[in-house]
Amino acid sequence: MIFGISLSPGVLSETPRDAADKKLLAEYGGAAALLKGLSGLGITHIELRAVRPEDDGDRVLACAEKIWHAGMRVTVHGAVPPEPGAFEDTYPSLLPLLREAKAHQDTVTITLHAYSSDKVQEEAGLSAKTKQLLALWSGDADRLGFRFALEVNREKDGKCDPANCCAGVTGILRELDGNICGGCFDFGHYYYNMSRRSGTPGLLPESEFLSRCIHTHIHALSSAGSTHFPFAEDTALPLEQYVEALLRAGYKGVFNLELDYSRFPDACFRDAIRNSVLALKAAWHKAAPVMDITRKRLEDAAAALAPEKLRRMRAEIFDPSPKYEDSLWAFAVSGYIFRTGGALFAVDPVVRAPEILRSAKEEIRALFRDIPYIFITHFHDDHFDPCLAQLLSDLPCKWILPPDHAIDTMVETAKLRGEKIIYVSPGDTLTFPGIMAEVFPGRHRHRNGVGIDEVMYRFTVGGRTIFLTGDVRDYGTEKFPRIESPDLLISHVWLWTGMAQRTKQEAVEEYCDFVAHFQPKRVLLGHLMEFSRRSTDLWNWEHAGRVMDGLALRIPETEVTPIRLFGRYDL
Repeated sequence: MIFGISLSPGVLSETPRDAADKKLLAEYGGAAALLKGLSGLGITHIELRAVRPEDDGDRVLACAEKIWHAGMRVTVHGAVPPEPGAFEDTYPSLLPLLREAKAHQDTVTITLHAYSSDKVQEEAGLSAKTKQLLALWSGDADRLGFRFALEVNREKDGKCDPANCCAGVTGILRELDGNICGGCFDFGHYYYNMSRRSGTPGLLPESEFLSRCIHTHIHALSSAGSTHFPFAEDTALPLEQYVEALLRAGYKGVFNLELDYSRFPDACFRDAIRNSVLALKAAWHKAAPVMDITRKRLEDAAAALAPEKLRRMRAEIFDPSPKYEDSLWAFAVSGYIFRTGGALFAVDPVVRAPEILRSAKEEIRALFRDIPYIFITHFHDDHFDPCLAQLLSDLPCKWILPPDHAIDTMVETAKLRGEKIIYVSPGDTLTFPGIMAEVFPGRHRHRNGVGIDEVMYRFTVGGRTIFLTGDVRDYGTEKFPRIESPDLLISHVWLWTGMAQRTKQEAVEEYCDFVAHFQPKRVLLGHLMEFSRRSTDLWNWEHAGRVMDGLALRIPETEVTPIRLFGRYDL
């Protein structure tokens, strides 16, 4: 892991800009001692925060030379110039640093915010202006020895900013050279934005954004919701989740602490830095074991989802003979394609690894080109994939979407147009050619109320009923509607959060009682071997076996089958 921390040029040049800078220098005994102390904590990179185009280039270089002298490397928190232009014309303050940097490090990462405005202005114009600037700078990057990271910014009332969400950053970066232009995952800004949207603080960024990240800004939120605080008992941030998500996406950049000491002036800054570094290291050490396992799973999934596999799946689905009639294909571990009773439809199709989506783009589009209906149960990223939806957005298929407080953001990110969407709520019944779909309230909330809105679907197709319970977190059957014994029940294995490596028999019994309650004629078990999950929440074949043993005692006449990714199952 590569650790970094942001320091102001005022601190490094010992010309403090405010009382907080003075206090930081005093606690360490000067800039040289500060750098030595940070190095002793394992920090190898210092981010100059901030360097503006109009700053004194010689002063900036002097700060960098102190960092190099301490055996550390430099990154920069920059700022966009007033108007786009070539780098050498618009950023003179960094030119001396970049000339000298080649003797000390391979490249300099410069983090930027997008163009924004306090006026009412179309985001598209600001986004286009940012793209224009970055495209111009890309032509200079290799020669001058830098790359840049576009930061996901904090939402601010009355501020128009095209990069205040991950989708906005990704939309700008898609048209630029990925080797030179990447994203900066600002943990604190993202968490702040999610916390403003009731019920969503635990959501992770889209996988495409994570895969494009080349830098980070890491800070906690105070109890009052202010950003750039250190990690402490009274501050908040799902640090482990964010670190693990980046590692799963293959991140190899700096994990950079970005603290604003003026916001907690009464604290001991030295302790705040030390405790924050220790918290970051602990999060990394806890998440690091997933790296090798996850990459192997991604490679296996990519191989399984190779173009030829998708072509074969399409050939089976659209085979005119009755050979594959009444079949289900597992396009994802919890996403399915159905062909039965002359009808075709999909439920929760996702592709969670961006490299898979890119490698098999045309085959995926061909597979879904003639599937008329896609039903979504809820908006967790293992059930709704904005990148996949965007890839399919120009196809004629209809998207059936459940209620969610953030649905507008989801639809905008996926670029789905109004005529392609059918909104549903519990109690609705939809009728399409050959399909009747009844919508029931889902149970994706724990008993303490924490969770997300979800719906369940009961399909009546070709004279048979198929009931999808979705992701259930409260197995109390008294809360479920009375449903006639379905011909097929598709249930997702979950045996309590964080308990995959030490599963209690009580959880198995509770789950089996829940499934048996419906007296299904057949059961398919989903959500198994999902490569993007951490090991503590990865339900595998051993868990499926324990469930099957429990169901054999309760509903011995019912056939129970675990679903394997990309497998085909007779209905």
